[in-house]
Amino acid sequence: MIRRARRYHREFLEESRVTSESSLRAVFLEDVVSVGGDVIAFAGLALNQVTGSSIPQGVAAVLIALVMIRVGLRLVQRSHDFLVGAWAGAGGPQGRDVGGLTQPLRPAEERRPRAFLLGYPGVTGIRELLFTFVGPGRIWIVARVDIDDGLRGAQVEALVRGIESGLKQQAEEVYRVDVVPIGGAQDTEAPPKPRSAA
Repeated sequence: MIRRARRYHREFLEESRVTSESSLRAVFLEDVVSVGGDVIAFAGLALNQVTGSSIPQGVAAVLIALVMIRVGLRLVQRSHDFLVGAWAGAGGPQGRDVGGLTQPLRPAEERRPRAFLLGYPGVTGIRELLFTFVGPGRIWIVARVDIDDGLRGAQVEALVRGIESGLKQQAEEVYRVDVVPIGGAQDTEAPPKPRSAA
């Protein structure tokens, strides 16, 4: 995890939150909870010895249980977010999701495929662009794009193959690309129109 954090210029703790490898994230958090639980238990035992009361041990046990529940729920939420792409466009500030965690893809990494699609000959707009993590460092991109109505069957097939191979070549993390071409542009994100010199 340290090597991956260095590769993407992230802090170690940030990498532990954004890694797409769910088992690595789970093991790291299990270890953190284990050490934290040991500290809480030690504090409860120490207070038990000092005060002679068993209440601190009970409070420590409840605190440990609450920490374990919170971490477990957070792991479930993050795994869900990776699987369904809920982090993409979640609306949080500065590249963060609603929960305050860093999104696994930086905005620039999301803009690159979008710019590629909008600049591809024959594509007139983007209806939907989804990023889903299907494994550690493996992204599946699904793009619903509007295409030029004048394209024929073989041209559409060539366009789809070209987009799929082009997106895969852009980043090693892209595992799979599915392109759904749709004719008749409406309510889509269109490429910028060139300005005329006036």
